[in-house]
Amino acid sequence: PPVPGGPSAALMHKMEGLQSSIVFGSRSRDGGGGGGGNAKSRVKFEARVLTQNGRDIHRELYGFFFLADNSIAIYEYRQFGQRCSALPLIHRGVYRQVLGRKAGEPYHIHHIRKGATLHFSTSTIPSLPDTMASRSLLSIRITQVDERSKREMLCEGRQPMEQRQVVEELLAGGSPPGKENSLLQTLQGLLRNRLRGRASKTLVNLGRHLCEVSVGKRGGGGGGASCHGDDGVVSKTQLQQALRVYHISLTNEDFEQLWRLVQCSGVCEGDGVCVNGCIAFLIGEMKEERKALIRKVFRKLDAHREGTAHLNEMRKFFNASRHPDVVEARCTAEEVHFNLFNCLSSSSKRSEVSYAEFENYYEGVSIETQSDSAFYSTVKSCWSI
Repeated sequence: PPVPGGPSAALMHKMEGLQSSIVFGSRSRDGGGGGGGNAKSRVKFEARVLTQNGRDIHRELYGFFFLADNSIAIYEYRQFGQRCSALPLIHRGVYRQVLGRKAGEPYHIHHIRKGATLHFSTSTIPSLPDTMASRSLLSIRITQVDERSKREMLCEGRQPMEQRQVVEELLAGGSPPGKENSLLQTLQGLLRNRLRGRASKTLVNLGRHLCEVSVGKRGGGGGGASCHGDDGVVSKTQLQQALRVYHISLTNEDFEQLWRLVQCSGVCEGDGVCVNGCIAFLIGEMKEERKALIRKVFRKLDAHREGTAHLNEMRKFFNASRHPDVVEARCTAEEVHFNLFNCLSSSSKRSEVSYAEFENYYEGVSIETQSDSAFYSTVKSCWSI
């Protein structure tokens, strides 16, 4: 049976165009025509940097997992006019898990699945961009996988019964969540329930608050400064106080459990937690397909890849009259327009919105919108995507 989550046509087109230069490097590493250069011995995947940094969300990442030696290579796809190139972001090598109970064990083919996150120690990766090198961990989210190649590789040489078992494991999407993941999902559910009815405005303001009180951010500063997704760090006390300020606090016992989980996660930085990704960890991320749509909208607004969207550009593109609530006469276009820009405009002096603020706003919309079709319809209609 077919495995869901197969590669998109765009992914395959781009990847095929880049393979010649990438595979050449693989063959050299394997000493000529070794297993690394064989198309059947590697799985292609598409990925993104797990970040709220406005510049890094523009990066298109494509990677390979080589079955011959369990090595990984990840490239950044760039297009210059009619010419495209693949620049190595993570050079081919055998990388080990850095979080959880299996820290120290190498990544395996079963880790290469849609929705999985690969964590890398930045100290082991040379020449990373400053926005990534400033953190101790680089987190890469796999967004698409060539499942057909993966299945063929895993089924090769196996008996029919073993092949069916492999396919069933692929369809299941990996191992079931452990006790820690289940606890985290429960705590995230409590926080989401306390946000309902005011989610977008609260999350945008919470993100700004954490950015203002954080330590070590580049270009920070208080007084309503924009949070650009840089790597400020907040302490345990600061985080707990912030949740109380915005009336989404947990009991002391639940917060202690949450903090222990934070300390074992990709948003942990020393004795604190990074502002970048903190909110998504606290409430749980929206679905990857929803987030991909939000990134697409922001890329449209940030055509020059500056990491911010100008409010004038946003007003030009945003069409409140096409919002489903306006179409069905549940509210007016003026109300929809005010709700969006009142949330994102923290000060009359500000003329731009960071990606962190934009994403936090739509994390709130996602909490309030259960139906995927309703979410997609709202975003696509209003932003003409």
